Amino acid sequence: MIMEQMSKKEIKKEFLKDVGQILWQERRRRRLSIKRVEKKTGVPCWTIDSLERGNCADIFKLFRLCGYYGKKIRVSLEV
Repeated sequence: MIMEQMSKKEIKKEFLKDVGQILWQERRRRRLSIKRVEKKTGVPCWTIDSLERGNCADIFKLFRLCGYYGKKIRVSLEV
């Protein structure tokens, strides 16, 4: 059986897209504006927007947002 391999770039892109969608859903669930999250976290609104769209790889700002929402990142390997 030949398995399709993903490049590091594809894995990173998929990870950031998934995390970004979860962050966006959490912000919407709490009915928070990007400006309010910016004031509470110190993360610029343009960075929050980029993170939520999966386009920003600033891992430390990602961790700051996860901490603000009280969320943990768990990584698992899928078969």
